Amino acid sequence: MISLRRGDSEARSLALHEEVARRLRENPALVQRARARVASWTEPRHRRWREIWSEALELPFEQLVRLIAEDSDHGRLLRQNSPFAGTIDAATRWRILRSWSEQGR
Repeated sequence: MISLRRGDSEARSLALHEEVARRLRENPALVQRARARVASWTEPRHRRWREIWSEALELPFEQLVRLIAEDSDHGRLLRQNSPFAGTIDAATRWRILRSWSEQGR
């Protein structure tokens, strides 16, 4: 099991979203799937995330792809609740997490 130190959660999320960004470049239609997921966030508690992600998903494609894998305050905010869950298959996700952990992060 991977143990996380303070700050590791963000670094792990960044590593995963770098892979999401790569996959988006290979298959831009995945953005539409994310838009559909955001549209399904109808509960009042999801309102903030729905607004934040709706705005982000309307950005020009390359800007969106850069943003989700960007080490910035806005990138970190978006990665806290991402509509791209399921974009990475389990085997790839575990490979990324293992590699990340083995690098002593």
